[in-house]
Amino acid sequence: MKLEDIERLIGLVCEKGLTEFSYTVGEEHLLLKREPLREERPPSLPTALAAVSAPQALPLSTSLKPEGLVTSPMIGVFYRAPAPGARPLVEVGDLVREGQVLCIIEAMKLMNEIPSDREGRVVEVFVQNGVPVEYGEPLFRIL
Repeated sequence: MKLEDIERLIGLVCEKGLTEFSYTVGEEHLLLKREPLREERPPSLPTALAAVSAPQALPLSTSLKPEGLVTSPMIGVFYRAPAPGARPLVEVGDLVREGQVLCIIEAMKLMNEIPSDREGRVVEVFVQNGVPVEYGEPLFRIL
């Protein structure tokens, strides 16, 4: 694989906002992984509406997301386990640490691990395994 081909793939992964990309041709295999950047994500509908209807822009520190809510960063299919028949990655009552994988969302045939953005205890799971989810849809509550 040529360097310019790899650079072009990296550019596409960044442009499309993907967190993981796998490419195989013959014996060559390329796996690209990256952390999603906050500024790449479009604002949630409540945030966008508040900014439009408010006489002044909201301060950046203001959060309209309920406490402990982990939402989907993308559209895709929600999976609680890494493989069919495997034990779920987290259960209600589990203690999780920041960065720990909570679930997987399949988007465009790519499996994206969704990490926890906080430490705490999983108190709710909002989505059933194998169900499509939308951007911003609540997945877990961690307190």
